[in-house]
Parts: sequence; structure tokens; C-alpha cells
Amino acid sequence: MASPPPSQESRKELQTSTGFEVLDHLQRVITKTPEADCSILNLLGDELLESECVLSNGFRDGSSDSVATQESSLDMTFLDDCQSTWHTKLTECLLDTGKQFGLPLSRKRTIGEQELVEARWFDLGSEEIELLARRWPVPRFREHKRELLKAPTYEAPRSQDLDSAEYELFAQLIYDTSDHLAAREFLKRGCPHCMRRLFWSRVLDISSQEKANADFDHLKERVIRYELLLDQIIIKDVRDGVMNDIEYFVFDDSCYQVMLAFTRDYQVARRTQRKNSFGTIILRAELPCGVVPFYGFSLLVSPLCFMYADVGVMYAVFREMYCRYFHKLMAVSSDPEGIVSLLLTFERLVQYREPEFLPALASKNVDLQPIVFQMLMQSFCAHLPAEEVLRLWDRILGYDSVYVLPVAAASLVCSKKAEILGTNDQSSLEDVFSKLKPCDVISTLDEFLKHPSL
Repeated sequence: MASPPPSQESRKELQTSTGFEVLDHLQRVITKTPEADCSILNLLGDELLESECVLSNGFRDGSSDSVATQESSLDMTFLDDCQSTWHTKLTECLLDTGKQFGLPLSRKRTIGEQELVEARWFDLGSEEIELLARRWPVPRFREHKRELLKAPTYEAPRSQDLDSAEYELFAQLIYDTSDHLAAREFLKRGCPHCMRRLFWSRVLDISSQEKANADFDHLKERVIRYELLLDQIIIKDVRDGVMNDIEYFVFDDSCYQVMLAFTRDYQVARRTQRKNSFGTIILRAELPCGVVPFYGFSLLVSPLCFMYADVGVMYAVFREMYCRYFHKLMAVSSDPEGIVSLLLTFERLVQYREPEFLPALASKNVDLQPIVFQMLMQSFCAHLPAEEVLRLWDRILGYDSVYVLPVAAASLVCSKKAEILGTNDQSSLEDVFSKLKPCDVISTLDEFLKHPSL
């Protein structure tokens, strides 16, 4: 006789308990706490098995279709609640920072200040800000986690060289069809650099350069007229991240322009606001985009500087990429493409391909998760050369999914298995992933997926 399904109260208690265990585990992993068990998969294993048994019993009982349906969907509301709490903590941090430095969250600039900002628009990196000499608290994910817990087919050319004349001709033929699905399918194979901006604009539905520039000019006027406390965070993040990168430092002014415009964009908040999570956007006037940038956020803009000379179009592409994909990497949620699910996908892939690898690392008290977590949140911008990042993003657009990222992370980790196992502490492990050069991430990814067991 099938065992009866658990009551709503017991299931709710199970979900809540599991949720806080997951978040506690993530906190310990991200903050590099020594007693972290190095495996979110191990943590979820028993609960996943128990859930499968509950579902099986529910279906065998057969008393009611509605009961079976109810038992087959495990509400992950605890993750949504945690994201709401996290967002509240970020907002409180911003308010406290403003009070600490005696600065308003937003204010209208004086006429002289407006003229100065407009005059220096193409040289924003030269602006000296006294507050930057202090330790400005750019939010880091692990710090706030600590607070939380209290298509058409075509015959492709044989050449695998994306920049060969043959492949570029093939790309032009695909582009000339004006077929949105064909463009997306083509990006799955990779795109010649000379045509990447055209394909991306088509797939992201950015059809009018004039409209993109008009929208950006409107946001530029907001930057000139109003000063936000977030501007200080943006400037410090660009200086600490972009200007310290050997590939991206020459694009600091473009990153300033795009990021300052981003903070004034109400469309971002409207498009990424999750129902039943935040409710209304807090501090709408002081936080128009609804986002408090984390450390390294501006690096997401940098690879686009290699594609677009027109900052207006660059901004339109970045906004679409953020609203469709990147925002999923920065929220604790039950979304199948959220950061928790992506971390779990990464670990399952590595464990399936190399069963002894993660236990061997755990025996040395070294943990991959903090490094992989940063890789995923920054979409590899801080770990791969710019061209490799763009080739990886081709696949994100082609497959319309960020699941490409954990698969790429798993392939890179497995390809460096010997080097990683040769490390003896967390510091030497981080050195392995400091900047993966040279690295052909797509070849590594393809080789990983050719494995007979996958």
C-alpha cells in the first residue's frame, strides 16, 4: 500500500529547512569558511531523493489529479524570499553609506556641474573624486549573503576558422536572409568578429541605430542633470576592475558612459523586476534601474567595446544582454537558470565526467565553488580573453540560455584537472584561474561534449 503524501505543513517545513541549509552552505562556500563541505550536490542529494519518493508515492496513490499536480511541484518560495531580503539589505547598505558620507542618494547638479560633466563626457576617467581615496563599500555578493542568513538548417562550410573568407561569406549569406531564427542558429557555431555586431543586433531585436542613440542621449541628459550616490560605486568599480585589466583599460571612458546611463534606466527595473519577489522597486528615484552594482559588474560591459564604436548601440546591446540573461546570474531564485541552479549544474557535470575529482579536491581543503561562482556571475569576463568571452556569448545568444556558462566552466575545470589537482591550497588554486591565457574555450567545450558518457 502506498504511503500517504505528506501534509502541506510538513512539506512547507521541509522546503524551508532545505532552503536555509542551501543558503547557509552557499554563504560558507562563498566566504571560504573552512568547514564548508564543498558540495551543494551532496547537500541536496537526500532532499532530492526524498522529493522523488514523495512524487512517486503521490502518483501511485492516484486519489486525485489535483493532488498529484500539487505534490509534483515543489515551491521554492524560500529562495524568492531570500532574494527579497537580499535586495532589502543592499538598499539599506546604500542608505547607510549615504548617511556615513553625508551625501544624498540623488540630487540635481548645479549649472556649473552640468556643464563640467557634459564637457568631460568623453574623458570621464580623468575626474578626480575625493571620496574614492576612502574605502568605498562596493557590494560583494558574499558580504550580503552573510547578512541574509540571519530553426532553419543550412549546410555549413567545412572550414572551422571563423575569420576565414569562406566562413565570412557563409555568414553574409545567412545575414542576408533577414531570418531571425537563422541568425540565432548560426550563432551556435560561432560568428566572424567582423559580423558579430550585426548578428547580435538582429538576435537582440536592435533594429534601429537612430532609436538606440536617441534612447542613450535621453539617459545621458539624466546623467548630466542628476547625480546619484551610485555614481561613486560605478567610478570605483571601473577603476578597480576595467582599468586594472590589460585588455580592457583603454575602454574605461566607454564603460563609464554605459554604466552611468544604465543606473538611470527605468526600463531595466521594469523588465527584470520579478513578480512575487521584490514587490515594488524600492527607492525608485534614487535607484532608477533597481540594481545595486556588485564588485566587477562593469566588466560585463568591457567585451562589447571590441564590437561597437557607437556607445549608444553598445548600451542598447548591454541592456538587452542584462535584461535577458545577466540578471539571472545575480539573484537568488528558483529560476532554472538562476545562480543556484547553474552551480548545481556545474557540479553535476564535473561529478559525472570525473567522479573522483571533487572528492580529491575536498581532501585537500580546496574548493572550486568560490571561483566558479565568480566565473558565472561575471560571465567569464575576468577569467578569459575578450575574444573567447565573445565567442562564449555567441552561444548564449544562439541557444538563448545561460546554461552555456556552467557547461563551459565544467569543461575548463576538467581540461585543467592535472594542474588543479597539483595545487595544495586555495591561493594556488585561484592562481590557476586568474586569467586563462591562452585558452580556446569553445574547442574545450566541444571536446567536453564529445565525451561518450555525455
